[in-house]
Amino acid sequence: MRGRGLRVAVIVFAVFGALTQQRVRAQGRATSGTVRPLVGAIRWDAWYGVLPETVPLPDPTRYPGYDTTRTRVPSPDPGREAQRALAAELWRYRWPFFTELNADGSAKTFNENRAEVLEKEIDYAVHAGLDYWAFDAYPEDCPLSYTLKTFLACKTRDRIKFCLFLVMGSAYGRFADDEAYRAYAARLIAEPNYLKVEGNRPVIYMGFLDDALVEKLADGRWQRFCGELAKGGAGKPYLVIGHGNPAAAKRYCARLGGEAVSDYNYSRGITREGMPFVEVAAAAESFWERCEAAGVSVVPICMAGFDWRPREMNPVSWHVCDQRHSKQGTPEELAVHRIRRADARPSPECTRLRARVMPTLVPYGLTITIKNKLFSPSPSGRGRGEGCGHRPH
Repeated sequence: MRGRGLRVAVIVFAVFGALTQQRVRAQGRATSGTVRPLVGAIRWDAWYGVLPETVPLPDPTRYPGYDTTRTRVPSPDPGREAQRALAAELWRYRWPFFTELNADGSAKTFNENRAEVLEKEIDYAVHAGLDYWAFDAYPEDCPLSYTLKTFLACKTRDRIKFCLFLVMGSAYGRFADDEAYRAYAARLIAEPNYLKVEGNRPVIYMGFLDDALVEKLADGRWQRFCGELAKGGAGKPYLVIGHGNPAAAKRYCARLGGEAVSDYNYSRGITREGMPFVEVAAAAESFWERCEAAGVSVVPICMAGFDWRPREMNPVSWHVCDQRHSKQGTPEELAVHRIRRADARPSPECTRLRARVMPTLVPYGLTITIKNKLFSPSPSGRGRGEGCGHRPH
């Protein structure tokens, strides 16, 4: 299976300058009878703006399966913390096109949870050749689910597919422990523009796993969930396991009936001094190769960069960050990284799906679609919308 495109969004949006070359290559493959791989982007949607004080927010510690050993209690409003971390003037070049400014030019709010913003993001994504978004999934009442609900209400939602990235072991809901969360996920998968392959098989990404979580799912919960999907007419899920250790990911695939492995991001070896982007790309590419060497189908991850510094300066409650970061890739470097995956030799078992999930790292949390503006300065002169997305645990 050659993988489907998840986080590639960052890469795709970042290479508008090189997109013509990519399209020529894609057209060449189309005329030669080669099926174009699907390309997508992972979304972590904490950018829902400032919530009114009257909005009731669920207590994350009350979700079934909450890890009581956590050293920090997660905020019920993760978006407020994410905005505080990014709003510093130092990170102005990352502010997205939907940033609202104060009179003095400072960031007032980052609110993409509006139909007009999401429909513009859809326009950008389709223009760049993106096939789908993989939304990080959380319980229905969690603020991190707000933007997905708005997306499903958009008039133009059918222009792009979507699927779920099940965030396991999260501070904001645990799929394995929460029956209501699983029922909500099943309803989302039944939506008409949910991403399916091989006929009627819904694509599901599952990441941030460990042995205990896998055993909990394998005790019958995952099988029952798949059975509920089947009752609604869906085929067997096309499950992609996100894990940075190919050997462990292969074990988890065998335990849960997974088809391929990938990862949420690939930050191993990144330094506090700032790793050159070409080295970050090479590390991600070595991950693809190690997965294939382990005898497992790979959904390759493409990187666009990594930077934890905003959250180190302004800490968030769900995750401890540090000064590790990478240099920003140029459009040419990003294009080479993306095209190298497109031209890679598929493993034999990958050829039947002919789809590629390419999660790109957005090391800090802005939705991938911010990359739409990466090399297209906004009229206000705010600069490039370089997001960095590491979702909450």
